[in-house]
Parts: sequence; structure tokens; C-alpha cells
Amino acid sequence: MLLARTLLPIQDCATLRAMWPRVFLATLFASLSIKAGLNYIHFCEAGSRLVERGAVWGVPLLVVALILFSPRLWLGMLGSAALTLVVYAFQKPYLDWIHGQ
Repeated sequence: MLLARTLLPIQDCATLRAMWPRVFLATLFASLSIKAGLNYIHFCEAGSRLVERGAVWGVPLLVVALILFSPRLWLGMLGSAALTLVVYAFQKPYLDWIHGQ
């Protein structure tokens, strides 16, 4: 009960005008996560195509779903930012590990 009073109010997306911030932010975060996921793609035979495609296409889809369908917009944005940062942070170690084998 106390937690419900301290958090920001739930976004009301009953009208099209109320959905614009969510759609704009979903597009923004999706473009950032695609850019982070594109760092996984390289032009050699090493690596997993599943991991690369998941980073390029799966993460942006998850980010969009988090922002559009989260009951609280700021929680969706926080989760999307954290997911994008995790994908970006693991790009270099993944490529070093794949090419080191």
C-alpha cells in the first residue's frame, strides 16, 4: 500500500494522445538497442548466429514490449535502459571469447 502511493501514477493509454510518449520512447530505446546489438555482428565464421540475431532483433523487441506494455512508464524505461546497457557491456567480452577459441 505504501509502495503504491510513492510510485508515479500508471499511464492511461485509453486515448491516442496519451500513447505518444510511450510510442516515442519505445522507438528511441529500440533504435539505441539495435545500435548496441549491431556490435555483435562480425564477418567471420566464429560465433553463434543465434546470439547475434538475438542481440540485433530480440533485444529491441523486448525493449519495445517493456515500454509499451509496462504498467508504469518509468519502470519500463528503467528496464529497457538496463537491458540495453547489458547488451552493450557484454559485446566486447563476447567477441574476445569467440575469437579466442
